[in-house]
Amino acid sequence: VGCVLTILVQSSSIFTSTLTPLVGLGIITIDRVYPFTIGSNIGTTITGIMAALTATSEKDLRNSLQIALCHTFFNIIGILIWFPIPFMRFPVPMATHLGKITAKYRWFAVLYIVFSFFLMPLIVFGLSLAGWYVFAGVLGPIVVVIILAIIINVLQKYKPNFLPRLLRTWLWLPAPLRSLEFYDKNIFGNNCCICKKKVDVKTTDVESTYKNEAFIDDVVEYL
Repeated sequence: VGCVLTILVQSSSIFTSTLTPLVGLGIITIDRVYPFTIGSNIGTTITGIMAALTATSEKDLRNSLQIALCHTFFNIIGILIWFPIPFMRFPVPMATHLGKITAKYRWFAVLYIVFSFFLMPLIVFGLSLAGWYVFAGVLGPIVVVIILAIIINVLQKYKPNFLPRLLRTWLWLPAPLRSLEFYDKNIFGNNCCICKKKVDVKTTDVESTYKNEAFIDDVVEYL
């Protein structure tokens, strides 16, 4: 469905942007939107294939189709990794967690966008220009620390007895390294009028969500 609708509107951004407020209102759950979103990632590649078919010469057609098909198969491989096996669908809980953080700290959304789409690509690009050894020497330890932190977090939640007493919580770390509350109180929350207001994050009313979904299904069947 996501693939077909994206082909019709010729834009995955339009399709996903239409679904986003519906999720925010609780009309559709993230679990339902997830397959639509990854389907739109296939539909958006059709535009590149159509553009490639406009090439006039055989050589240009071959080269343009190669690039377009690389885009298509790259997205298909991503779907085969992140969707068929339920265990691998952790983008859904990750999105839920990021949404809760953003609801509590409004400035986090801006910081996340700036870091993910501007700073991190620039850093990776700069390190790649410096050479493979510099790239691996700088990013390697960072990746190792992130992986260890994830493993410790999982063990803290499910098997705390497996960890030394010190690592069962992060309270031994300085406040700036273990909580966003420090930045909210001392930097962003007091200096940004937009970021001052916080929203209490509560558990989603599952029953209400399913009622909304049933209502949408009834409307679709009626139409």
